[in-house]
Amino acid sequence: MVEIIKNGSTLKLTMDCGVDDNGELIKKTRTFSILKSDAINDDILEVVKSLIDLQENELLEIARVDNSILTEK
Repeated sequence: MVEIIKNGSTLKLTMDCGVDDNGELIKKTRTFSILKSDAINDDILEVVKSLIDLQENELLEIARVDNSILTEK
């Protein structure tokens, strides 16, 4: 049987940084790795809204990545 141990979460914000010479969209990702795995999504969204106000570029995507360790019992 497999046991799952939550190992924290990561928040990734993808920003629109304009276009390059070929007309391709330039995306940059900001990663925040100090996120509790039991954080509530509504609370995370409120924090992201505050962070976006400090950014120059437009937000394209918010990604929450939950990490877990799998072990055998």
